[in-house]
Order: sequence, then C-alpha cells, then structure tokens
Amino acid sequence: AYEAALASGQLRPAITAAINIGDCFGHLNDHQAALEWMQCALDLARPTQWPRSIGACQTHTAETMRKLGRLDAAGELLREALLVLAPVSGARSYANALFYLGELSLDQGDYDMALDAFSRLAQRAEALDQADFRCKAQRGSAHALSYLDRPDDALLAAECALALATARGDAVNRMAALRVLAMLHARHDLPAPPGMAEANPALHY
Repeated sequence: AYEAALASGQLRPAITAAINIGDCFGHLNDHQAALEWMQCALDLARPTQWPRSIGACQTHTAETMRKLGRLDAAGELLREALLVLAPVSGARSYANALFYLGELSLDQGDYDMALDAFSRLAQRAEALDQADFRCKAQRGSAHALSYLDRPDDALLAAECALALATARGDAVNRMAALRVLAMLHARHDLPAPPGMAEANPALHY
C-alpha cells in the first residue's frame, strides 16, 4: 500500500501507511524498525505543511523514542507536535499527543506535568465524546496522583477507568486499569476490594 501510494502520488495514504507499518513493528517490540518507518512518514509529511499529518507523525515518532528510552528527544518532539496540532485541537490526533505527553511525563518522573496532560486529555475526551480517551485519562491521572501522594484521589480515578473500560468491553484499557489498581494497593494502605480471594489486594487486581 505504501509503495502503491507513493507511485501514484498519493502522499496522505503513503504517510498513513508508513505510520501503520511503524506501529506494527512497535507491537512486535522492534522499536528501532518502528522508528525508521516513523521517520520515513515524518520526512514525507513535513514538506506538505499539513498540520494533522505532520503532528501525527511527530506524535508517533515521539512515542517510539519514549519506548527506546530517548525521553528528552521524545519530549521535544511532542511539544512541537502539540504546537503544530493546535489549529486542529478538536481532532483525535491532538488528544493522542496529550496522552503520549502524559505517558512520557510519568516515565520522566514529572508527575505534575503528567497530571496536567491527563487532565487536559480528559477535557478533550469529553469534547470529542471518546470513551477510550476517557479511560486513558482516568488511568493516567490515577498513576500520577499516586506518586503525588494523593492515594484516595488516585483510587477513585483508577476505579473510574476500570468501570469505563468494563462497560465498553475494552480489554486493553481494562488491563491497564487493573495494573494501576494493583500498583496503588502495593504503594498505599487502601481498603481491600470486595470479594477478595487472594492474599493481598495487589495480587487480586
């Protein structure tokens, strides 16, 4: 698809195909190959001056860099992506950049920045009426709140994320919420969940 799009001068499909190829390599944990394809997509997008395409490429490239441990470079690219995407802040691509900024901030230990990013994501999720972003915003907020020593608020956010994901049958976000709940109970002295049959709450989740 990528080669056919290039051969016929269809830049937008070529950019999308390159990003998708990069995502596939990322899911296979070949982040170096993923980065090469993301860079290929970005090189195609930059001359077009299309904010959504350029911003999406920057966002996905930054996330791949994060997974490779290149946190500072990922941060620079994400901040640039948010500026580029500002004119189309109503698009999912802008919300996606906020999510990745939150994830990066967690990795960097900047929990105030992470909470701010996830709070902004929650606002965009409501404006877009996007349930997956609601789950991600609550789950990310729970993680950040835990490290800001606000365990009760963190627990409420994590339980909200779990309820949202369960209601949608969203297994990926449900697992992410369960992992955060396990982390919260391992870090803080919180009430045990009802019906717990395991040795401790973290193991239960």
